[in-house]
Amino acid sequence: MLFRSKEPIFEPEEEYELYGHVPNVVFSCGMVRIEDKLLVYYGGADTVVGVASCSLGKLVQGLKNDEV
Repeated sequence: MLFRSKEPIFEPEEEYELYGHVPNVVFSCGMVRIEDKLLVYYGGADTVVGVASCSLGKLVQGLKNDEV
């Protein structure tokens, strides 16, 4: 099943994501699931690598409710 949310679930916010070789961009590079926690490794502004985390349950529920 495929799904596209109305709003982005991940977007640049920090200065190092907003300014760089490719400004105002974040892109996922990989993901690790540890029980209910997701670790999303990403590139920011084509200059840094970071990791974001979220609860898988909350993400799925938000998508079902179209709140994410």
